[in-house]
Amino acid sequence: MQLLQQSEATAAQRRVFLRLVDVTDGITAETGQTGTIRLSKNGGTDAPSTNSLVEVDATDQPGRYYVELTATELDTVGVLAYSYKDAATTQFHGEVQIVPWDPYDATRMGITALPNANAEAAGGLYTRGTGAGQINQQGNGRIDTDVFSVGASAIVSSSFVTQAITSDKFGTGLIGLGYMSSRGPGVFLDTNAANTNTQLGIDGIAFNPVSTLVAAKSIANSLSASRIYLVNGSLLTVGATEDIDGYEIVGELQGGASESTIAFAAGATADFSAIYDLNINNSAVFGTADVVRFVRCYILTDVSGATPTFENCRFFPGTITVTPGTPAAARVASFLECSQLGTAGLLLLDLSAATTPRVLFHGFRGNVRVTNGTGGPLVSIDAHGTIDLQSSNTTGTYIVTGSGTLTNNTTGSATVSDRRVIGASSIASGGITAASFAANAITASSIASDALTPEKFSNTANLPFYDGPHGPGAYYDDFASNTGTVVGDDGTPSNPVSTLAAAKAIANSLGVKRIYIIGTLLVLVAENLTGYECYGISATATVVFQTGSTATDARFEELLLAGSIGTSLIRCFNCTLYNLSVGALTAYSCAIADSFTFKTATTISVLHQCFTVDRATSVVITATGGVDYTIYGFVGDLALAGANSGGRMVVDTNGKLTLNASMTAGTLDVYGINELIDNSAGATINDRRGQHLTDH
Repeated sequence: MQLLQQSEATAAQRRVFLRLVDVTDGITAETGQTGTIRLSKNGGTDAPSTNSLVEVDATDQPGRYYVELTATELDTVGVLAYSYKDAATTQFHGEVQIVPWDPYDATRMGITALPNANAEAAGGLYTRGTGAGQINQQGNGRIDTDVFSVGASAIVSSSFVTQAITSDKFGTGLIGLGYMSSRGPGVFLDTNAANTNTQLGIDGIAFNPVSTLVAAKSIANSLSASRIYLVNGSLLTVGATEDIDGYEIVGELQGGASESTIAFAAGATADFSAIYDLNINNSAVFGTADVVRFVRCYILTDVSGATPTFENCRFFPGTITVTPGTPAAARVASFLECSQLGTAGLLLLDLSAATTPRVLFHGFRGNVRVTNGTGGPLVSIDAHGTIDLQSSNTTGTYIVTGSGTLTNNTTGSATVSDRRVIGASSIASGGITAASFAANAITASSIASDALTPEKFSNTANLPFYDGPHGPGAYYDDFASNTGTVVGDDGTPSNPVSTLAAAKAIANSLGVKRIYIIGTLLVLVAENLTGYECYGISATATVVFQTGSTATDARFEELLLAGSIGTSLIRCFNCTLYNLSVGALTAYSCAIADSFTFKTATTISVLHQCFTVDRATSVVITATGGVDYTIYGFVGDLALAGANSGGRMVVDTNGKLTLNASMTAGTLDVYGINELIDNSAGATINDRRGQHLTDH
């Protein structure tokens, strides 16, 4: 039966059809009919139609007619009966069903209680399954859920009825303290045990660890906690076809047991993994794209293939070779506050496998040798030991800071920037003796009158007068009204100087390039703090930079920093940054009190575990031109601007992240648990939220 919508608005969809035949034989088609038909609405009174018959085609479809009814004639739900009789035709009877929905609507048939969109499409209904727009049902009455973010005050106590959450709502042992340890919930793995079971609440807890990586990962995935505790002196070998991608592997000491060890077979992967407090053994060879983080680990083996970050790690007292792979854009192989055990130890950085690698040593205590730098590397070495740049380094830039002993044998187009602090301890015993000078090379007549006076020498006897929490240094206080530069008298804790020039003069005389700041230090136009260490030792210690000042390779700690520092590269630790404009910046655990700007594309800027002072206000970070930067472990609301000439940016935040419309170029990877508001206009955004760059 034909279906028509009640009070159909479209005229062409209101047509009913008839076939009329001759009254004499009941077979021959009748043509030329023009009358009206009779209508009865759901058994109601018979009435003529408003419109007359329309002949479809007298030649090709003789006897075929239709009548286009009006919307009023279709206003009653039910059966609409219609008929036609003429002297030349037999009686014709027909029926159509009038329905309250739209038979011509392919999406929802005009039923407004249903979404006006296809299933699984935006605005449509969910279906069962594992694809886009589907809900996975593991069992009757259960569905998989993955809560991405919850708005502020979205769930409060009043959201739950009384007794909505009680202990009997959870499976026995499913949620308990058995999986909790130093870094939060995780699965306990003891390779000395014999347990491969994966029952939640029973297996993988502290007192019943599992013994295989497969079982540990299975339970961790069920817990939505990508964390595995390796306990009781275990030796875990990640097999050639296995991976720990995205996992934390944490060494956990229990009951005085020895440290645990992790080893990697060739082919194993560990992309975005983090390894804590473990011995690393058996030639760790990773995939070239792997980003691996080692924290407080004991490195007993060579490491190759990945872009590793070593934090507070110890290296075996022999030769350990690290061969980083070609990094993804904005990735840096880093050695942060690491040390080499034994004076004869050597960390061999082999750059042969990488194109344009970027390597950062910060506060490395030990000996470093760099080889095979042929792919245009950028290497920054802050080390206290021997630094050996071999002749196989033929391209790239090598920046050397710290107080190590440098041997530079680079060749080709390699560029070495020597920014070390050189003191008496940097000269090997016996390095300068009487035999080092030709006879009569230095005589009384060679030295001008008064050229050598006590003021010309670093008086080590005076160093105790300048002692401070980070070693000896000159003391500055803008309220001191002291511009003297007499070593042993001025610039001491009890008699600080009040000008930068005086503080630098005393620091230089001491051979330390270290300044302790009590009040506010204003760095004027054309002044600089290049290569200096500055430490705040009062609650109000501040450094303000006037436009035109510089501070290349300076280190700042426990200070409030403000102003514009040209294109300088600075390092900040536990500082507060306020409306700061800087060429490039490496910041650790800093508070961001106001917006700031990166201005140079030649060096990567890094913000590590920084946070906003005011959670109610978004900090705006502007990258002028094509600047590369990495922000990880950031807590607070953040807005990104600039990036209008390219650049590679990686951001891991916990808070709201807003991308301003001024981001018209470049590539941004977004990690963390955050609300993303994307107003960018041309930049490439890779949304990888739900993963943590800091932990993986």
